Amino acid sequence: MLLKIKTLIKIIIKSKFQFKNPKKRDLVIFDNETFELLEPLCNKYDFFVLKNRYYQIKELYISFKILFYILKNFNRGNFSTIYFSAVISQIDPKLVLTIIDNSDYFSNVAKILHNKYKFVAIQGAARYEIKQFKKKFFIPEFYCFGDYEEDLYKKNNSKINSFISCGSLKQSYYLKSDEFKNDNSKKYDIALLSEPCPGWSEKFPLFEETVGKIAQFVLRLVKKNNLKLIFVGKRAENSILREKEISFYKRYLNENFFINPRLKEKFSSYKYTESSELVIGFVSTLLRENLGAGKKILSCNFTNDERHDFPIDGICNLKDDTYESFEKRVLEIINSSKENYFEKLNKDKNYVMRFDPKNTAYDIIENKLNQYL
Repeated sequence: MLLKIKTLIKIIIKSKFQFKNPKKRDLVIFDNETFELLEPLCNKYDFFVLKNRYYQIKELYISFKILFYILKNFNRGNFSTIYFSAVISQIDPKLVLTIIDNSDYFSNVAKILHNKYKFVAIQGAARYEIKQFKKKFFIPEFYCFGDYEEDLYKKNNSKINSFISCGSLKQSYYLKSDEFKNDNSKKYDIALLSEPCPGWSEKFPLFEETVGKIAQFVLRLVKKNNLKLIFVGKRAENSILREKEISFYKRYLNENFFINPRLKEKFSSYKYTESSELVIGFVSTLLRENLGAGKKILSCNFTNDERHDFPIDGICNLKDDTYESFEKRVLEIINSSKENYFEKLNKDKNYVMRFDPKNTAYDIIENKLNQYL
């Protein structure tokens, strides 16, 4: 409670007060995080971005109608939930949209307002936390990666009124870009996905150690077998987060290594993995995106915690944390044809990621927005 009060005081001190109702808009984008993924879909509409993270909020709306709404509904949730509901009610949109599908605020506001307004969530990343924390969400309309999400959310007692498997919105921008080649030439044998996670082992034992061990094994294997490697970075060049990314791996790698920085405008992560024979990682969303696209992947979970398991079992999933097992599996995959590889999965690849370059997530969601707006 004390922490919440301190956070509220910080917001009040740094915010500009707008003693009026926000303007009416057709569309509310809920949460400013990764807004750039929604902007190409929404820039032709009259939209309002509702920031809900304390470090992003810079203005607060105060009016008679908002105060009256808060007083009338104060027992339907915490203050933040009621305030966001009040603001949305004054904007009176046709649609509330988010790509932060794991937002508690979005879920709680949707519970209050879903009978009056359309609420749509687009999946932005692989959601292992559904299993990790047994989190429950309410989402009226959910545009998700694949059918796996429907099984996952139902198993964990979330309330989702409608599942629409559409694939990855982020990946669809790559598929529509000039950078997408879709050729069969391979520059690298292995693409290792960087997954820096300092502090994660405090919540999930062996999580950081698993990420470090995967990198150790890959570097040892490529050196021993004379294979070509691309270390696919998660962080942008010349950023503080990239420095932390490198520092994280220095804790586990004694030999020289180079992590290729993420070049956002050039879709570098997708280009690197597309030009590789095999993509290796732990829980990265890129594993699902590449598998859905018909590429060979290997997810390694060395934590003995099934909550981090890849959703598909078989040749794509390794739990034995010995180097010998790792090397054997990697070489088996590299030397296998795609047909043979996919025969050794216990489910179809589209179970975790729908993939259709001719009808992408962008196309599907754009059509739905046109219907609503």
